[in-house]
Amino acid sequence: MAELETRELEYFVAVAEELHFGRAATRLAIAQPALSKAVRRLESRLDTTLLHRSSRQVALTPAGEALLTHGRHALNAVGAAAEKARRAGDRQGRLRLVIKAGGDANLLSGILAAYARRPDARQVDVLFGGATDRADHVRDGRADAALLYVPFDDTTGLHHETLAVEGRVAILPPGHRLASRPEITLADLAQEALPRWKGVRWTGAPEGRPGPEVEDGAVLL
Repeated sequence: MAELETRELEYFVAVAEELHFGRAATRLAIAQPALSKAVRRLESRLDTTLLHRSSRQVALTPAGEALLTHGRHALNAVGAAAEKARRAGDRQGRLRLVIKAGGDANLLSGILAAYARRPDARQVDVLFGGATDRADHVRDGRADAALLYVPFDDTTGLHHETLAVEGRVAILPPGHRLASRPEITLADLAQEALPRWKGVRWTGAPEGRPGPEVEDGAVLL
């Protein structure tokens, strides 16, 4: 028997995101006492405290933070499973592939051509996602597949395959001390101010000084 039920996980995620039982109850359209009881029952079953409650605030414990992170993925997976089951039963359903506009690394045409040769191939709708949300399109069922860039995109919980590996380059102003070198290392960038992509946690970045947050390539340049 599963330790967690989808409904009570939805209840907990709502409280964890709102950090307020009243707002969470309104969001879920249920009575606040019933919501509080459901969260306490969940804590009892897991034998751990998920929320610190006081008369003034609600705060997540480390266990609560962990359940919020993985609970979101779990709920997305349940929703995606239902959507994919419906689509699998529809023989005329289209396959939805999400990519970053201009960011297919010249792979898209070859992928579509190879897929079209399969006897079970469906018509493909190409969707364009933002800089960091394409993996979420697959998790919540908005898309069936995606072209992602690691380590920028989070592939946690997704089946993925490496299609190509691109070398890294450093983009520098003409007068920069490193601009004339034919090759540099990550160690050379250790004291440089490096831009940060908005909403992206890039674990592969060199240990440079934190620089400005950017949203797209134009701002970066």
